[in-house]
Amino acid sequence: MLTEVKIDGNDVTDETLTWEVKSAFGETITEAEIQLTSDVANAPENGNTITIKRGESDATEEFVFDGYADEIIKSNVGYIVKARDKLLDLIKNEVTYSYDKNIDASAGKISDIFKDLINTYGGGVLVADDTSVQDSGTIYILDKFICNHEEVFKKCQELAELLDWQFYYKQSDGKVYFEPKGFLGQNGTLTVGTDLEEGLHWVYDAIDLANDITIFGATQEIETTESGQLDVTSGFTSGDGGYATLTYQPESVKVYADVSNPPTTLRNGGVPEATETYDYYVDKENKQIIFETSGGYDWDTNHYIEIRYSHKRPIPVTGTNEFSVATYGKHTKTFFFENLRTVNDGELKITQLLNKYSIPFVSVEAKPLTRYNLIVGETVRIIDDSVSEDRILLVNKIIKQYPHTGDILKLGDKTWKTADWQTEVMDRIIELEKELGKTTDYLVHVITLQHELDFGKYSIILSKRTIGDAFILNHPVNGILGTSKLGAGTMSGWSEEYNKTY
Repeated sequence: MLTEVKIDGNDVTDETLTWEVKSAFGETITEAEIQLTSDVANAPENGNTITIKRGESDATEEFVFDGYADEIIKSNVGYIVKARDKLLDLIKNEVTYSYDKNIDASAGKISDIFKDLINTYGGGVLVADDTSVQDSGTIYILDKFICNHEEVFKKCQELAELLDWQFYYKQSDGKVYFEPKGFLGQNGTLTVGTDLEEGLHWVYDAIDLANDITIFGATQEIETTESGQLDVTSGFTSGDGGYATLTYQPESVKVYADVSNPPTTLRNGGVPEATETYDYYVDKENKQIIFETSGGYDWDTNHYIEIRYSHKRPIPVTGTNEFSVATYGKHTKTFFFENLRTVNDGELKITQLLNKYSIPFVSVEAKPLTRYNLIVGETVRIIDDSVSEDRILLVNKIIKQYPHTGDILKLGDKTWKTADWQTEVMDRIIELEKELGKTTDYLVHVITLQHELDFGKYSIILSKRTIGDAFILNHPVNGILGTSKLGAGTMSGWSEEYNKTY
């Protein structure tokens, strides 16, 4: 495999000992590391442009890396240059702007806001267009998206997280891509022995295995009443420091207590060390009403008490994959989903979870023999007849190296199977807009306008006056005492010598 390495446009291929380029799913920026000999003509510096290409018949067939040096290590044997791709421009630049759906051309569309961030605030190097940015549609619209002296990279990340999309810089065409996770789809089949080196080690990960699952959905608030006689009904005691133990953890509470049955006097609740006088306080964690006599009520034996309170009741659903239990043993796990409103929703969710978690996750590391065009985030079918494996796996990581001994592919199904991509988008948008609504600062844009003004003469008047024998201080003739006298002498009036209007 031939290669070409350039630093700031200078070819340093002959001085390159090794290079390694890493790209990983979920890690937006691609990283590179180059080891150079000490006799490189121009010593590398931070900020230098770095390009790496390779090919089987020509060194420039594949564009492997395009970015900037951001760390230089120098020693007596040479240099180690660490670089990141051109998305680094988004970190170096910041944006101060408020996108408004009623004002801006983006009209609140998330993909259009992303394109504008790249093209307007990305430093003038990066490009994002309709061929690299997928249309996010008009279902999910942002009323406002405020950027207040923030990194462009961070704001792009926020948009990606809203939709659960991904963005990355593609070295081959110099464009920034913005698309749903899994958008790349499947990129063919790799067969061990033909496309991949033999002797793969398949890993079956059962750490997160779950085949006996309980899920709790959204809670509903239920009201209930518990009553009885102090020191008679189980759980009700009397006196200062006495208590009533409840069945459920209370949310809101009203307590009635007196000598009548049922009691009709509403007692005052309080908070220890915060309320001066009160009849009781609530210990939610222990599900108790604690009696206090500072309010004036004496919780006497045989008095009656009635507690009206509300409590939250979750929607629980359980499910089991019996085949998985018989094969791997029982693995119990509980999930919580606030957005589940009904039992039917819970049953659908638990079926999805059992499909994902009831069998071990699979991963494998491989070296391709024929295919060097794979991209992280796409899936590929792996066939390994030697161990009877035929699976579709996600490309999680690619490591390219020189001298070339084969790329390293790290593949697996855990990220792919457990992802809930493009779900609960509206919930995330609502939460973001809540945060933006708290922003009360004004975004101040200072625009410097430079004017060059040329002034022309409008009119000019020159006048003169003839000095007679009047005294003038410091004058070589009229300033000599005895020759001219103060207050004496004559001086002519002003006469206009030159007067012109332009």
